[in-house]
Amino acid sequence: MGGNINSATFNKKLLYTQTSGNSYVWTGNIYNDTVDYQYTSAVSNGSISFLNSVANGQFYISATNRYGFAFGSSSISTNKFTLGANKRVIIGTSGLASGTYLYFNNIALGDTAAFTLNTSGPIGLGSASFSNSFTNVFTLTSTNPTITNTTFNKKLTVTKTAGGDVNWTGNTFNDTLDYRFTFSGGATVGFLNSTANANVYLSNTGTGYLAFGSSTTSTNKFTLAANKRIFVGPAGWTSTGTLALQNIQFNDSANFAISLSNTAAIILGNYTFNTTYNLPISITNGQISLTKGIFNKKVILTKTATAASLSYGGNTFNDTLDIRLQTGDFTTSNSLPDAYNGHIYFSNSSTGTLNIGRWLGVSSSQAISKKIYIGSAGFATGNLTFNGFTQLDTTLQSLTITGTGSLVINYSTWHSKLTIDAHLVSITQSVFNRKTAVTANSIYNISTSTFNKPFKLIKNSTTNNDWSAGNTFNDTTEFIIHGGTILFNRWGSSTHNGDLYVSNTGTGTLALGSGTYSVTFENNKRIFIGSEGFSTGGYL
Repeated sequence: MGGNINSATFNKKLLYTQTSGNSYVWTGNIYNDTVDYQYTSAVSNGSISFLNSVANGQFYISATNRYGFAFGSSSISTNKFTLGANKRVIIGTSGLASGTYLYFNNIALGDTAAFTLNTSGPIGLGSASFSNSFTNVFTLTSTNPTITNTTFNKKLTVTKTAGGDVNWTGNTFNDTLDYRFTFSGGATVGFLNSTANANVYLSNTGTGYLAFGSSTTSTNKFTLAANKRIFVGPAGWTSTGTLALQNIQFNDSANFAISLSNTAAIILGNYTFNTTYNLPISITNGQISLTKGIFNKKVILTKTATAASLSYGGNTFNDTLDIRLQTGDFTTSNSLPDAYNGHIYFSNSSTGTLNIGRWLGVSSSQAISKKIYIGSAGFATGNLTFNGFTQLDTTLQSLTITGTGSLVINYSTWHSKLTIDAHLVSITQSVFNRKTAVTANSIYNISTSTFNKPFKLIKNSTTNNDWSAGNTFNDTTEFIIHGGTILFNRWGSSTHNGDLYVSNTGTGTLALGSGTYSVTFENNKRIFIGSEGFSTGGYL
């Protein structure tokens, strides 16, 4: 059978079996005993809406084919479906076919007891047209749970078991939110325009993308109350999934620390607008990306995965930035320039590369009176590269990379006095406006760069090096070679507008030109033997 039932009172048990696939609406009814609604049609696209009704008995639903059940109106706030004390909507003995939709658009619970529902289809709770409020503990398990404009005054535990993108919007969580993503495939879940007045716990054993706040509308935030945090939930975060804190507002100054897994990604900010973070942040994770964030307190980033990680940039750091590379490569300001208004600390305990900027034309800068330091974990075997970086301070900067580590400077401008000590050094298309001193075992390259103040180079190992050159030295220059051969102008000419002092204490050759490209000394400037002189086996 199939049809509408309206304005009826059932004082005894109602067993209703629907054998057709049409959609029906039951409205204005009172059920004073158990209702057992069973859908047995072979048609999979029917639906039934229960509106403006009261159930004083348990309400059982079952469907042997995919179907849809809606409780309460999604457009009229007074058109509720009301359950009596200790009464619930329960899946019947025949169960619900996979994919059956359940919509609790506007439902009132007559008590504060827990509400638990586990289904293999989507669940929708709440409506875009009005708000709901519950004082019950809710536990929902569904292929695709969606919650809209609802206030939860007790703990909410939700488990998503399948794919399908979905947004939760307009909700308030006055007790713990425990969200669990268990599907092995991907899906985007957005928590938008909502407030958490309690802690949020996230578990992800699938590959889901969990996003807090809108990336397109700046006012569509996810807000955390004072002293409330996002934590990894009891099921853990063991996946390659992503946590995007793309438009989130923290409301206290305590440190925010989070760590997911080596295979997961954490994103702060988004491309569309700036997101402000007014508290210290500590992230330890496999993948880390920061975009258009304004960080007003100290930021510590520890990268733990071997896969390369890109931080897209457009960020402003108004306090200390501390980057700690444990493995793999990490690149900042990959697409947009960053502004560093605090000190920067770099550590690298791996053989990976820490790139400060990536492309020519993306120029990040560090403010006056702020410096770069090697961090507490040291910088021993990996690489530190500056691309398109402007350092504005004029006081002394010292960068010491021990072991086999290297320092590379490309397309950058340094206003500070600079002392570099590394295993390998390479400099390309950069400008140095204060005294600069470089000590290295291998001078991989110094080319097309301008040194406006005295420049001193000390080469320590027997490694042979060629420079493509094309440099301009506008003040005194000193080359000290302790080993190996170095050819200064392999593929380009250089100009010295100051005197050049050369020393060679090894048995190699210090060659200023290649035979094709020249070295020019302007304004009566000359070459002198330097303070360490020439050994009997050295050549000039």
